[in-house]
Amino acid sequence: MKNKILFLTAVLGLVFSVNIYSAEAFLDWAVTARKNAEQIKENQEARSQKIKEDIEGKKEENMEKVKEKMCSRVAGIISKVEQRIANRENRLETWRANHSSNLEDRRNERDARIAERRARRDEARDEYYKKLEIKAENSEQKEAVENFQKAVEIAVAKRRKAIDEAVQTFRQGVKEIISGRKSSIDELVSELKDAEKAAAEKVKSACKEESDSKETMKSFREDLRAAREEFKANREKVEKVGETARELAEIKNQAIRKAVEDFKTAMEKAREDLKAAFEGE
Repeated sequence: MKNKILFLTAVLGLVFSVNIYSAEAFLDWAVTARKNAEQIKENQEARSQKIKEDIEGKKEENMEKVKEKMCSRVAGIISKVEQRIANRENRLETWRANHSSNLEDRRNERDARIAERRARRDEARDEYYKKLEIKAENSEQKEAVENFQKAVEIAVAKRRKAIDEAVQTFRQGVKEIISGRKSSIDELVSELKDAEKAAAEKVKSACKEESDSKETMKSFREDLRAAREEFKANREKVEKVGETARELAEIKNQAIRKAVEDFKTAMEKAREDLKAAFEGE
């Protein structure tokens, strides 16, 4: 537009100065001026196009550099994801090993205490039987002592068997709960691991395609966060060992209480029979 104005201004000036130039010279000048104006316009458009192309080129170059930088980080990203997975699995296995070892140690200590207490009581009963045998003066009393001893030993054996079975049932139930929870957690861990690896592979694939690096990394972080949140939510739904273990413990305690009550009843009967034999003297 500016060139056209200049051109028209020049033409008008020449109109008013027609006596200076001949008509033929004026026409030659006009043609030349128009060509010059068109050349100037073409030059300006060429410069504008070049500037535009330079800007686009730099933009693409910058995007390639960003993409190249992101792709150079992919190996490190995948390595970190794999290391995180390995560390998590190691922590989980370490915790399980320690938990299993502590549980086994507590059970062994309990069994050792029970065995020691039972051994002391066995010795105490043997001493008591010997005193009764010395006290027995006739065949009827000796037979009563023998019957008493048999009744006591049967009652002791029944009580111990009932208690041992209750404890064993409890332990087996806890073992099954732990095993079931372990399987459920392992499945969730496997799903989380697959999701994390898929997110890393997605970043890796993006490097081979025309994609926005910022959006790719944003999507990667969102994928990881979503996978971990889903893992935490599903883990909370897995059956807790403690809750079910308390229910099993109550069942065990009920069985033990019944065994103790049955033992007391049997002992009262044995004492009454023994007392009757000695008082009948």
